[in-house]
Amino acid sequence: MLINGARLQLQDLSIVYDGQITAVDSVSLDVEPGEFLTLLGPSGSGKTSILMTVAGFVPAASGRVLVDGDDLLGRPPNERNLGMVFQDYALFPHMSVAENIGFPLKMRNWSKADIKQAVDGALEMVRLTGYENRRPTQLSGGEQQRVALARSTVFDPPVLLMDEPLGALDRQLREHLQTELKRVQSRTGITTLYVTHDQQEAMTLSDRIAVMRDGRIEQIGTPAELYDRPATRFVASFVGETNLFRGRPTGSGSGAMLETGNGGQIPLDGIADLPRDEMIEISIRPERLTIGGGARCTVEATIVEVGFAGEMIRVTAQTSSGDQFRIKQQNRGQAGQLSAGTSIQIGWNPEDLVVLEQPVD
Repeated sequence: MLINGARLQLQDLSIVYDGQITAVDSVSLDVEPGEFLTLLGPSGSGKTSILMTVAGFVPAASGRVLVDGDDLLGRPPNERNLGMVFQDYALFPHMSVAENIGFPLKMRNWSKADIKQAVDGALEMVRLTGYENRRPTQLSGGEQQRVALARSTVFDPPVLLMDEPLGALDRQLREHLQTELKRVQSRTGITTLYVTHDQQEAMTLSDRIAVMRDGRIEQIGTPAELYDRPATRFVASFVGETNLFRGRPTGSGSGAMLETGNGGQIPLDGIADLPRDEMIEISIRPERLTIGGGARCTVEATIVEVGFAGEMIRVTAQTSSGDQFRIKQQNRGQAGQLSAGTSIQIGWNPEDLVVLEQPVD
């Protein structure tokens, strides 16, 4: 891949609204050239505020926004030379597709010949060759999104900013355009800062994800790192489904257990350096749990509920002490063998259990 993007750095960035509401609190972040980094979090976590401050639409209370070492703060949006794709695409309805895509080049005083060549290349990249004379109202939502993407990259900006650009589309089209978006980003090598609250979208598109909560970055890492080794309860719960248990470790080695608040015991065999006399919290993903023997760590439980979800079967089971486990298994025709009231053995491997860094007091 030819990397055309720049390094984007946020240094101790804080954003305050109305002089008293802190939307972003001293966030620092490095986005490498050509990297696709997503800000993921619920509404109010600060992710869109960061994007709009980088774009120049929201002022910063303090900190720096650097593109290849050049501080952008204080400059108006039109002087930052950044690409931007909004959720509503913001296409000009009175212009053709070609005119919409060529608009940033016209504002930069490119010649007509150079504009046509660049627009033709952009249309080919987003697979809309032949659509140049259509108006936005003649396009589907997915086609409009691709026009907006072409317009935002046609002038080779050093950084592309995207604010939930797929949020208004239906699920099937959204999943298709995720593939298209990643293809275009990989082909251009443009540094991309993406905002979404959709965990699946973030996992599909991103090289790295910064999970945000209450104006701060809770954890940053690759999709696999965040999913397999979440650092906190919030990340474990927000990025996918999980089973959470809190309690106090007892015993050691193969006899180590987590004693839960209701007197249950969950095996901690294989977990090194367990704290003593401290409350801890553990996480284990539903699909890492098995039903039946053969696993190193096991508990006895009774099925409470079975849910059929096409290719997946969801089972909720409860131990005699009241601890509940949610289990996801691929459907291999075993649904009829699982029913409420059935006693089962739940198992897992030690490496699939994560001790979270921030236990609940």
